[in-house]
Amino acid sequence: MRLTPQKLGRIRILLSAILIATTLIFVSLSLMSASNYTEIAYAKLSARANADVHMTAANLEPSGEVTDNTIFWFNVTVNITNPGSRTIRLQFITYQGALKDYITEDLFGGGNQRIFYSSLVRMFSYQSNKGFIAPGSTSSLDISWNLNKTDSVAFQGTKRILNYALTNASHLLRWDQVEWNHFFVFQLIVTGVPIDYGGPSSGYLIELPVIRLYQGNNVGVR
Repeated sequence: MRLTPQKLGRIRILLSAILIATTLIFVSLSLMSASNYTEIAYAKLSARANADVHMTAANLEPSGEVTDNTIFWFNVTVNITNPGSRTIRLQFITYQGALKDYITEDLFGGGNQRIFYSSLVRMFSYQSNKGFIAPGSTSSLDISWNLNKTDSVAFQGTKRILNYALTNASHLLRWDQVEWNHFFVFQLIVTGVPIDYGGPSSGYLIELPVIRLYQGNNVGVR
């Protein structure tokens, strides 16, 4: 088939149009991808989490002594702030309440080394269809955990330290006057980001939407 100059011209125009359209598509996808990653990065950098812990105790002796029937309540209010443009989801919260170990410090620390005893470790988690924080909003959550004699080892260790601090002449501190350390780990997810990846970059891509925030000191505990 012989192509006339007119037909060759039309073919060149068509091929040029296809090339331009393809280029525009790839440029648009690249811009969308860049915008997507920027939103994810901002969500990870701007998300904030904070928790307030209010502790109460029941069934103490009038002197303040801790008994086997004492119950300690750790009442926690958590606020998650999402200033970004992507919805994020709270997956779980890990909490550790640690008590200053006055016994060990007095025996071995000479008063210069701060030593803590892990009294309570708890986790709160949401199901996959809950825990969403919309863009530009703050979500609040109330959690309550308790420590009692059913946690036999941790409770007895806590009881021993608190009663020592109460009766030792160098301290004379009630349970709510001693030093407690509250440490939180918050894990959130930026929604709408694929996580089913394979290949050499899968580790990075799987972690891409994950946000981990911390509050308090992760003290060395026994």
